[in-house]
Amino acid sequence: MTSISDEELDSINFAISSRYGLDFTNYETSSLKRRIVRIIHRHGLENVLGLWQKLLYDKDFIHQFKDEVSVGLTEMFRNPEIWSKLRDVYLPRIANQIQDRKLNIWHAGCSTGEEVHTMAIVLDDAGLLMKSAALATDLSDNFVNISRTAEYDMDILKRYEHGMKQYDAGKTLKSCFSINDDMAKLLPKYRNYATYKQHNLTSETDKNTKYDIIFCRNVMIYFNDNLKMNLLKLFSDLLTENGLFIIGYFDAMPNNYGKYFTYEESGLKFFNKI
Repeated sequence: MTSISDEELDSINFAISSRYGLDFTNYETSSLKRRIVRIIHRHGLENVLGLWQKLLYDKDFIHQFKDEVSVGLTEMFRNPEIWSKLRDVYLPRIANQIQDRKLNIWHAGCSTGEEVHTMAIVLDDAGLLMKSAALATDLSDNFVNISRTAEYDMDILKRYEHGMKQYDAGKTLKSCFSINDDMAKLLPKYRNYATYKQHNLTSETDKNTKYDIIFCRNVMIYFNDNLKMNLLKLFSDLLTENGLFIIGYFDAMPNNYGKYFTYEESGLKFFNKI
């Protein structure tokens, strides 16, 4: 099976919404179709009907489905110029503005947590780790648990070292981890930076908390423009007056994003709310 029709996609979305209350209808159609075809192949299902039946009758399969649909693009110190700019320019500026309260940050769609762990290290370098609090959320329970554990195979950590060196040539990732045989666990002071929570970004957001920085990197690539605009309004409402909104290099803003945001740094995809 190499593709699925719009009608087949609608049947899958209806089954998921009816049984589990999850809404994928505003995901970018071609991307969602590709992921569903990949799921069908990976699990040895013959066709969309097989997937539809598995979703309805195997109550645990929805967790795997969510993980495979929402798999993210993340690594520690990905795009190191972003983290250098935050450390040297934006974090000092924001800290000066808030002064007598904690810096509040939301990592929306945190995937397996590499970005969250990176930010903890950057905040520490800026002298702001103990003055910051973060919420890290993702649709996938499994990703949230991996993020919270903050444990890496040493081979993976070595792959992330290049980004760290570009961010700070005098620093090593190993200094931020406790090493045990072939595994590396993020030090407690960095792990404790964030509270982790399973969360459906499109329907479950608490609107009572304000954030100074919101990360939503390489998440909106999966959404259509209608959902993107809904999220931009949400993010704008939840940002403080001088708050910073950061998206991924692969994310494309909808044409009328200027209703809510202006570019702060276009090359880095930093935005300010209107």
